Order: sequence, then structure tokens, then C-alpha cells
Amino acid sequence: MHRGHKGRRLPLKTVYYLSFLFFIVIPILVVLVGALLILNKQFKNQALTNIRQAQETVITELKSDIDIMSMRLSHLIYTNNNEILAYAAEVDTADFSRRYEYEQKLEQAGNLALEPVKDIISVGFYMKDGRKTYIKNDIKRTVDEVREMDWYRKALEKRNTVCLGSYDTISSNDLFVGGKKDLLILVFALAPDVTTDRSQKIEMVVFYQSTDAAERIKEYNRNYLGGKNKLGITQVMAN
Repeated sequence: MHRGHKGRRLPLKTVYYLSFLFFIVIPILVVLVGALLILNKQFKNQALTNIRQAQETVITELKSDIDIMSMRLSHLIYTNNNEILAYAAEVDTADFSRRYEYEQKLEQAGNLALEPVKDIISVGFYMKDGRKTYIKNDIKRTVDEVREMDWYRKALEKRNTVCLGSYDTISSNDLFVGGKKDLLILVFALAPDVTTDRSQKIEMVVFYQSTDAAERIKEYNRNYLGGKNKLGITQVMAN
């Protein structure tokens, strides 16, 4: 009879190291990886929450501007039995003295109506014959350029309804003299019908308004580039 060989025993040192690896090192690594994954998820969720809150702040400011300025444009047009539109229509004449007289009346009535509002850059009146006139600042766009804008076309399709658009200034004095680069200019357009413009000379009335939301976005972006927040680059996109 042959004796069976006894199984080889691992050296004590090897058993010690294997035990140390399986019962101490690996569990610690598993716990560490799990903790890092949980922390990473928490940091990601917090970052997303911060981004959403920043975006909501900008959205709230824009919505507030849109609501308020839409009402102000309607008020400007309908106040005092459409007085301002009547003055604007009289400016559309080749008679220089009459034009000057009604430009003054339009300026006075318009400034009185807009007195509490400091962020309106200009109010433009665009005539069907291609003439234009402004209260406050002249806008550096031709009538044809303005007529090509989507908001202008939509306003023509939906008369007596305020339609919204925007401009981003790409340089100083881009849209108007005294303007800065990277301004977000909200545009509110309304095409009057015969009930609001009895002269039927005015094709479009347009408010141009700067918004504080643009300054807030620039502040977010400056802080992000300076490492002061994790919001990324914020930009308003047309929808």
C-alpha cells in the first residue's frame, strides 16, 4: 500500500499576507471607492442644483422684464386715446417745420410716459413708407434690416400683440451711440391696426430695452473663469 501524500501547506508568512490582503486591504479599498463614488454623486448633484438656481435667477429676471415692458409698450400706445401714435404719424411728413413741431411733441409726450423707466434705450416708430423716428436714442439699423428680423415679421402677422426679440451687441456703439459690448437688448414690437393708428401710417412700434440679466450672466462667467464658481459659461440661447 502506498501512503497518500499530504497537501502542501502554505508558508505562514504567505498566509499572513493573503489574510491581510483579503480581510483588511480589499475591504478598505471597497469602502474607499464606495465613499468616493457617493461623494462624487453628491458634489455633482450640488453643482447641478447651483447651476439650476443660477439659471432660474436669470430666467426670473428676464420674465419680469418681459412682463413689465410688454405692459408698458401697451400703455404707451393706448394712453390718452393713442396720443403718442398720433404724434408719431404726424412726424411722417416732408414738411420740415411740421415734422419738427411734432417731433418735439412726440419727444415730450414719450419722455413723460417713459420717465420712471431708466433701462429703455429707445422707442422706434417705423412707417409704412420706410421712414423712421425715435424717442431717446437712434438705433443704428436700417429699416430694411429691422424688417428682416423674425420678431418684426411675427408682429406684422399678429397685429396689436406684443412680440419679443433680442439683440446681442458685439462691440461698443454697435446698436446705439453709447452702448457697450455684450449687452443683451430685449426688443418689444407691436404692429398697430386701424383701431390704434387711425392714420394707418405706422407699421411698427418697438421698445429697445437693456436688461440686468446680461450683467448677472457676465458676472457668473467672470467668476467661473476666475475659479470662484463651478457654474460653467452661461449664455442666453434663442428658442
